[in-house]
Amino acid sequence: PAPAPSPPPPPTMSFSGAEDGLGLNESLLPAAPGSAPAPAPRSSINLFGRGRKNHRTPSSSSLAPAPRPDAAARGGPSPWPASSAPGSPRVEASSVGRFLALATFVVLVIAVPVVAGFGIAERADGEHLVFYGAGFLVLLTLPISIREIVMHLTHWYMPGVQKYVVRILWMVPLYAVQSWLSLRFHHATTYIDAGRNLYEAFVIQSFLYLLIEFLGGQETLIEILRSKDESLGVHSFPFRHVLETWVMGEEFMFQCKWGVLQFVIFKVASTMLILLLEPAGLYDEGSFSMLRGFVYISFVNNISQMWALYSLMMLYYATRHDLVAPVDWKPVGKFLCVKGVIFFTWWQGFGIAILTYYDIITAVGEWDQSSVAGGLQDILICFEMLLFSVAHSYTFTYKEYCPQVDAGGAERGGDAPIGPPTASFGDALWASVVPKETYRDIEKLRHGTGEAVKAREGRQMNIQLLDSEQI
Repeated sequence: PAPAPSPPPPPTMSFSGAEDGLGLNESLLPAAPGSAPAPAPRSSINLFGRGRKNHRTPSSSSLAPAPRPDAAARGGPSPWPASSAPGSPRVEASSVGRFLALATFVVLVIAVPVVAGFGIAERADGEHLVFYGAGFLVLLTLPISIREIVMHLTHWYMPGVQKYVVRILWMVPLYAVQSWLSLRFHHATTYIDAGRNLYEAFVIQSFLYLLIEFLGGQETLIEILRSKDESLGVHSFPFRHVLETWVMGEEFMFQCKWGVLQFVIFKVASTMLILLLEPAGLYDEGSFSMLRGFVYISFVNNISQMWALYSLMMLYYATRHDLVAPVDWKPVGKFLCVKGVIFFTWWQGFGIAILTYYDIITAVGEWDQSSVAGGLQDILICFEMLLFSVAHSYTFTYKEYCPQVDAGGAERGGDAPIGPPTASFGDALWASVVPKETYRDIEKLRHGTGEAVKAREGRQMNIQLLDSEQI
């Protein structure tokens, strides 16, 4: 009798290069007996729904047992995966992370006695002691934040998501360094604060885009919103009396985007205005005089921030179930971390300004009343950024976006090798710095959300006409 045909090869899984993300490609289908297995196609079947971008499936080698360490000595394949071999970017990143952790420990154990001894030996005045104490807090904050940023840039598996995460993570070290410098150069606090004012708007719009990417991108989000109840577009009190209901779909998404982008535009404009008013003595931070610009800029800034926050809350409330299933992105923790830094510090500064206005905060030594108020805000921020750096390292951890972490965020375990990141360290850093999507959306929405909806509908109609002509 003829020999029985050999059984088909076992199913394999491999990385899909498709943009639509984590998918099960056709290499899972058993090949016909006697035929070579077909190469993996570019398209894939989404395992987690709604076309989430840039997810990665584990490679076939992650399903096979790892080679023995002595395989290379016997002439076999190297026991190290390419991404985990000594000298690879992943191993170098781990080394950097361990170095930063060691630096934090050294600062904690050595820097405090050294700074205290220096202050006693030099009999430093109160200004320098505050400066050195804040510097110690900054030295603790930077290694924690920079380590997480480096780990993201060297584990670049979901670029569409991680570029926004990295932008958010930069917020803590920038806030800490800016506040520390303001303590030393308190006469130039207004100019130093200008950078922080610009970056906080950048962070808010990055968080909006992060939520959109969590939901699968703009087109997928529009389809999700269309399937929602129309009551989600009805505004709460008192906005329902002055605003029309947002139609679920394109209009709802564009309204949420514009609500955040208007804050970006206002922040840039108000920062430039402050830099013009301060040299002329017309800004006077902390003064509630109607003849100074502080009260007007603060009022409009407060309204703009509240509208940006309201727009984010509208988007979150409409998609809250989609953000936790089928993949739980833990949106509440991320939301609290971002808003805690931006809105808490702003209201904290506003409260200090009120205390200054009623002379509860007074001049101390060579510091006038305004400098004391600014210094109090800065020392509090230096302390708070240390706490937020720890919170961000858990909330925005790079492990959420690695292939060896499952949909629930738990590590699969084992020593299974994973594929290399999708970009080099330099390319990942550049992608996380340049906000191309911000310029594009501001240009798209400059004539209003209604015109943006009409323009998109026109493009969709043209695409359908082209498809029908091809058919």
